[in-house]
Amino acid sequence: MVEQTRIVIVDDHPFVREGLKQLLAGQSDFRLMAEASSASDAQSAIDAQEPDVAVVDLALGADDGIELVRWIRQSHPAVRVLVL
Repeated sequence: MVEQTRIVIVDDHPFVREGLKQLLAGQSDFRLMAEASSASDAQSAIDAQEPDVAVVDLALGADDGIELVRWIRQSHPAVRVLVL
């Protein structure tokens, strides 16, 4: 069995998150661990789930996606970041 890549999606738009979830649902080598709509929710999800990849929208409403990416790189250096 192939190991699945664990993913967290971070986007403040529900339709974007849903679209990404639908894309991942058809792929057996990816596993959605969590989704978040804010930087603080993303930090909690990444701390709890320890994903392989975080898909991050830089425009997170009132939050700063760039600061979130910096936090991920500092706190979880093994997590790869894919920026939308």
